[in-house]
Amino acid sequence: FGAQEPYLPQIEDMMKLIGDEYAWIGQNVSGDNNDRTHHFNPIFYRKERVELLDYDTVWLSDKAGEPGYGARSCRLFTWAKFRDKKTGKIFFHFNGHYDHRGYEAKVAASHIVLDMIRRVAKGMPSFVTADYNSDDKSEAYHVLQSSVLLEDSMLAAEKAVNKQYQSHPSYRPAEKLPANGRHIDHLFYTPNSVKINYWELVIKAYKGKYGSDHIPIFVDCL
Repeated sequence: FGAQEPYLPQIEDMMKLIGDEYAWIGQNVSGDNNDRTHHFNPIFYRKERVELLDYDTVWLSDKAGEPGYGARSCRLFTWAKFRDKKTGKIFFHFNGHYDHRGYEAKVAASHIVLDMIRRVAKGMPSFVTADYNSDDKSEAYHVLQSSVLLEDSMLAAEKAVNKQYQSHPSYRPAEKLPANGRHIDHLFYTPNSVKINYWELVIKAYKGKYGSDHIPIFVDCL
């Protein structure tokens, strides 16, 4: 699974709970992986099920650790190449975070994502998880959705659960907000090589608390 914006202390807390089963990879947006005051966009993976073959960071900027294309903050994508130990299939996971303000930066990020998938995955099955800070009416979204390369998994799923809710309720119960279906978080995939069986916006709280101002997306695929 991909996470956006956890700080190192949060990742350490998560690993205390899941570390025996999982490992993670990623780079701090500051460029310093020991930095505890800036965030990561890590990919977590279950060691028993998948083997990590390769990974890297792609900066949404001309220089690591600095904002680019008019962005307000530094942004990046982490990608990982995995082999499914059960099936032998190889796939890629791209995980990142678009800027929350810069229009040009968001559109540029979508073009960088497409170029990154072409260069890195080279036609292999791929998933792109991110806080896009862009809904389905934005140009940044349409650059991805209108490409031949990627498709929004929610639109392709045989069953989509809770899609009427907002993906960014800002720590409030999604059920108590207007059910306008505005999503700024999406899971894109390569439709030529993957079938989406099930999509869900996971609105369940933990002991009445939400761990994020965004809601996780879960996908079952083949």
